[in-house]
Amino acid sequence: MSSADASLQLRIMSVFTTRAILAGFMVVTQLLNIVRASGTAALGYLESVYSGREPPLKGIEERIIRLAGKGSDVTEVSMVRYGAHILPVFEDPAQHRHLVAQWSLNGRVPAFELRMMPKAPLPKDEELSVEDASQAYRLVERQTALALQRPFRSLCVLLGDSRQPCDLGGESPVSLRERMRLKQEVNVLIDSKAPLLLEVLRWCERFVDDRKTLVLDVTPHNFTPLRLLLEHHGYSVLTPAEAVEFEERERVEIAAEAKAKAEVEEQDRRHRQELEEQELVLTGTLWLSGRQRGAENAAASQDTSTTDEKDKVAPKGTEKEKRQAKSDEAPAARRAATINAVHATLTSGDGVSDPRRCCVLINQPFGLEHLDELAEDAGEKFHPVCAAEIYDDYFRQVRVWTRMGHSAAVIQRELDQRFEPVRGSLDAIAALNQTRTESKQRQHFLGSK
Repeated sequence: MSSADASLQLRIMSVFTTRAILAGFMVVTQLLNIVRASGTAALGYLESVYSGREPPLKGIEERIIRLAGKGSDVTEVSMVRYGAHILPVFEDPAQHRHLVAQWSLNGRVPAFELRMMPKAPLPKDEELSVEDASQAYRLVERQTALALQRPFRSLCVLLGDSRQPCDLGGESPVSLRERMRLKQEVNVLIDSKAPLLLEVLRWCERFVDDRKTLVLDVTPHNFTPLRLLLEHHGYSVLTPAEAVEFEERERVEIAAEAKAKAEVEEQDRRHRQELEEQELVLTGTLWLSGRQRGAENAAASQDTSTTDEKDKVAPKGTEKEKRQAKSDEAPAARRAATINAVHATLTSGDGVSDPRRCCVLINQPFGLEHLDELAEDAGEKFHPVCAAEIYDDYFRQVRVWTRMGHSAAVIQRELDQRFEPVRGSLDAIAALNQTRTESKQRQHFLGSK
């Protein structure tokens, strides 16, 4: 090989080496780009899941679409119970990232939907209007029909106060129930107050004693409605301040009755002791008189002593019967009733209240573990009234009736029958709220003048 061939061969190897080095760098660069793109796509998917913009996965035959507004305790309970079968629609999922992380497997499976706000903002005290709920239902129904391309059945269920006034443009507002009947915006209306009031009455029937005395330690907004309900069903309602005075009077009364009973028992014991001493003296006297008599009159003396003893014992029995009758006429000691009140803790006065006699009204069930810890020392458990669990039970019952083939009218009629025991109380509460609203409007009108 000549020097020219060697030089050419060297150049060829240099080009080959340079090409290999550049190719390696290109491969590494492409790999880095792929990794970066994958990470960006994963972060984008994760953010879409957390923001509610990622469509749910297929494979669920029955799905519950829940318009939850800014937040819903009932929806959280439903997600615990039904998992992927429920699809919540939140106004701002960013406020519920802990729920999204829990039920979307840390952002891997879509579990939420974003609710787009209308151009006209809602009032501050209203998260989800009936119009928005109706429009959302129609939109979901139309999109489902386009996707399935086959007949299906849907049901729009609204949880709300059936006696809430709604302005339809007339001189006087109408109730939400009447609006539903006139405009047919929803299929089934579940009253938001009736289930809770029914559960409170069930708790009272189970745990309240025969005197039907309760203590209400609630917010001023809820005190009057609950008081109307309980008094309508024959219960006596006390405030916490009245309960303290009531408990003190009860303790004094119980102490006085216990003292009177102890005195009566002590008098009975002394009387029995005196009668026993009289019997001993009488027996000894008869025995001595029997020995002084002759042996020939022993049988006759024994008969005479037996007769005298019977004659003496009879008045004793009569006196004892009179004493017992007098003891029965004295008032018996009543069982110390536990005041049904929940203050900051279970301790009330000098003792500990029975958790079974404390009706705790809560919105969500996630505080029940804390209540169990508080009641652990007492050896009993609370029997709380949890609004979220009760509402979810009614939603589930409506779904069961729907699967059984019942129409919306039949389901609504069945719900109305279940809520019938508290209908009078609900009417009274609605009238009271209407009076308060008119009074506030009148004061505002006078103040503006």
